[in-house]
Amino acid sequence: MGIILDWALVYKDMGLCPIPLSRRDDPTDASGNKRPLIAGWQNTPMPDDATLERWFHDDRRNIGIVCGRASGNLIVLDFDDMGAYIDWLEAADPPSTYTVNTGGRGVHCYYRLTRTAQLPGNHRLTGGDLRGQGGQVVAPPSVHLSSRVYDVRDPAPIAAVDLDALKLPYQLRQIDLPREWRAQLALGDSVAIVNALAGAQEGDRNNLLLWCACRLFDQGMPLAQVELTLLDTALRIGLGRREIRATIRNAQIQSREARPPLAPHQLLAARLERRGSAAR
Repeated sequence: MGIILDWALVYKDMGLCPIPLSRRDDPTDASGNKRPLIAGWQNTPMPDDATLERWFHDDRRNIGIVCGRASGNLIVLDFDDMGAYIDWLEAADPPSTYTVNTGGRGVHCYYRLTRTAQLPGNHRLTGGDLRGQGGQVVAPPSVHLSSRVYDVRDPAPIAAVDLDALKLPYQLRQIDLPREWRAQLALGDSVAIVNALAGAQEGDRNNLLLWCACRLFDQGMPLAQVELTLLDTALRIGLGRREIRATIRNAQIQSREARPPLAPHQLLAARLERRGSAAR
């Protein structure tokens, strides 16, 4: 019995669905040693021991984990940027969970969702990706094309969580809004922005709150007014007060970083305006 097969059997015992990936010593494979070697892997059921022995008889194969329902509602946060990973840890304070150091010098954080209805597909995150239904990740002890080995960073059990509780740093993306709101949004209508937030679907509430808050900050609205504008609606769609405030402050940071820095004369004008407002 080889080491790769041993790991595959361990993953099965963890309730994770392992699949074989392309051989690590094949320099002609442009997939970066991440190509699944079975057809229809996205919908594969949990393999039995005999199937695993057939798949992993060759220790030169890499091993992948199928995300989603096959692995018990598994999602994996795949951070390529360690700075983004640390920022997310500080902002979200997530529960400890099984975590892997990747061959690309990133991390994979494994979570199981407590509600199947929340199970997402694959999404871009700031500094990485969310792997959900229809996704897979490379797992230890696979070898990266750089010859670095995937290894376990934190052997903690896989934590069961609510998706919204992870406060995922979704990358802002174009959101499909009702046609009647689009013209109002183009004019910076805060009522239309609030209406957009009120229509948030479960599993995307934080992302839509972040998007709406960024739109308001882009209009020059101050923090206190953004919170006042969005708080009641965000509470009605089921978000908690601390979560709402953290998301809005994240939006303020993103909006500020997206703007070009002010020129010295603009900074001076802004300072004089604030001084005049304080004197009134």
